[in-house]
Amino acid sequence: MEKVMKERLAESPDLHKRLIPTYQPWCRRLTPGDAYLTALQAPNAELVDTPIETVTENGIRTVGGGSHDYDIIVAATGFVNSRVVPWTMKGRGGVLLSDRWREDSEGYLSVCAPDMPNYFSIGCGPNFTIANGSVLSALGFVSDYILRWAVKIASEDIRSICVKDEVVEAYNIYLQEILRRTAWNKDCESWYKKGRKDEYRTGITAIYAGSMMHFKEMLDTIRGEDFDIAYRSRNRFSFVGNGMTKLDFEEGADLAWYLSQSMKLENAV
Repeated sequence: MEKVMKERLAESPDLHKRLIPTYQPWCRRLTPGDAYLTALQAPNAELVDTPIETVTENGIRTVGGGSHDYDIIVAATGFVNSRVVPWTMKGRGGVLLSDRWREDSEGYLSVCAPDMPNYFSIGCGPNFTIANGSVLSALGFVSDYILRWAVKIASEDIRSICVKDEVVEAYNIYLQEILRRTAWNKDCESWYKKGRKDEYRTGITAIYAGSMMHFKEMLDTIRGEDFDIAYRSRNRFSFVGNGMTKLDFEEGADLAWYLSQSMKLENAV
């Protein structure tokens, strides 16, 4: 990687120390294209990496008194990744999600949050697969998971589901232990790391600790034992109804269709 960057910067060796990172690759998000290395060497381009002091009437003044005149200033300052939600989300006992995630953004499979019944997030939960593969595919995996829960809730007379606190704690301790051994945990400044660091936590709140296929497999099954489930009626089996199915009442329906899927024994007498 360093060799390729030096080749791209062959005409400006003075930019090597200013642009080539010294930390391990993947510690920070990789730039998706390297054409900017060529663009920075154009006659009408100048790399200014001195901190900005203020925006003036004619452009920008940098720390130390440098003045740069511009017709247009494009702000590309990134985005907030603290996981502290900007909306009011109040859960069990009046707990606010913004307060719960202010220091430790800990969720469950990046989809559910502690103390938040019937709360599902798509792509904005902690430790999502933001750099593990196709984000669009991951959004589809999460959507399928949520729909499986929706079907279960609607068909089994469920009032609410909420991931258990002890489950969230155990899940995140294991998750962080995996992340501790990855390149993302190396020594660099990164927007991946917006959480608190201690003996259990790496501070990495943006990245899932596994491959895209691993994330999908984790979402393929509803682990009901990880949730507090409240039902609308006193007996959780009220959804059983009268013991009959819709198919039982359909005229001409094949009520023994499952026999065709039974194992066929070869050479059966």
